[in-house]
Amino acid sequence: MTQGSGFEELWQGWLAAAAGDPDALEHRLVVDLAPRLPRPLAALELAALAAFVREFARAGAGWIARGLRGDEVAASFEFLATLDPALLDALHGKVRDAEFHCWLGGSLDRTAIDRSRSYTRFVIASASRSGTHLLRTLLCSHPCVEMHGESFNTLGLALLPYGLETDVDTVLARHVFRPCFDYVEAVGFVLFRNLSATWAGENVWDELAAMEDLRVIVLERANHLARFASLKRSLSDKVWYVGVTDSEVSAAERVEITPRELEADIALHEGSRARFLAQFHRQRVLCLTYEQLVEDTDAVAARVIEFLGVHSCRLVSGTKKKETRRLGEVVANLDELRQHFAGGPHAWMFTDA
Repeated sequence: MTQGSGFEELWQGWLAAAAGDPDALEHRLVVDLAPRLPRPLAALELAALAAFVREFARAGAGWIARGLRGDEVAASFEFLATLDPALLDALHGKVRDAEFHCWLGGSLDRTAIDRSRSYTRFVIASASRSGTHLLRTLLCSHPCVEMHGESFNTLGLALLPYGLETDVDTVLARHVFRPCFDYVEAVGFVLFRNLSATWAGENVWDELAAMEDLRVIVLERANHLARFASLKRSLSDKVWYVGVTDSEVSAAERVEITPRELEADIALHEGSRARFLAQFHRQRVLCLTYEQLVEDTDAVAARVIEFLGVHSCRLVSGTKKKETRRLGEVVANLDELRQHFAGGPHAWMFTDA
């Protein structure tokens, strides 16, 4: 059954039925195909064919919204390969028509799909105000690295092309680790441990930990006081990122931090880091600090390039430091904190304050 041997008449009838009563199309498909198939269609098979016809009838609006390729849609009716190869071939022709009209992306065969995902997959696991913008923009400057932002940050939904109705597996497969051109050597995204442990009721860490080939860059700001002071200031002025061409941010504001809230924050982040490293013990992990990244950016960038297995080139940051003052100029009650933490494991945070 080719498009020139009676199929087109059937097809036009199916399109007309799709515009009629809700059950008209399914009834028409059953009647038209019963004499041609060796067995009745199963419920899911009938539903797949009806869904294809209906979506074609509405000019692929749903396909376009979901960004589907032709081969992904055609997979839903591949069961026809043993039932009616001629019908399958004719439907493949309709898929090609949908691709021509740009309702569907171009089909890829399995070899091409495998090749388009042959890159290194990685994640930058960190916490707020720990240098993720710096490292992310450095990697964005590599011509063969595709670097995404905070793909599971529920506080930044307005910046994402999907919402909480999209499950974790779909976010990873269709939005992050999607098919890429052959020149792409690595693809990654940022994961804030404190903001992105769950997504739409699913455990993001569990999904990622199951990917044994995933490479993990753990980026920490060793000085918890500096990180927490930066966080409190950004929560106040709403400035989270300063690009290299942006104007300077006013540095007049000072923050006050109680010993109790700093202790709680340190415990939270040290506990989160320990749990994360324990869960990702099967993956290759590179541990870096913000302080190392700022002190010798080129050397740390070279370590990251080697870790990811991408070709060497000089990386250029798209950000600059937001805060250039010393901690003593930023934290209003620094002496109180220094006295509270004196003699403890975190006393060193005040050394250069």
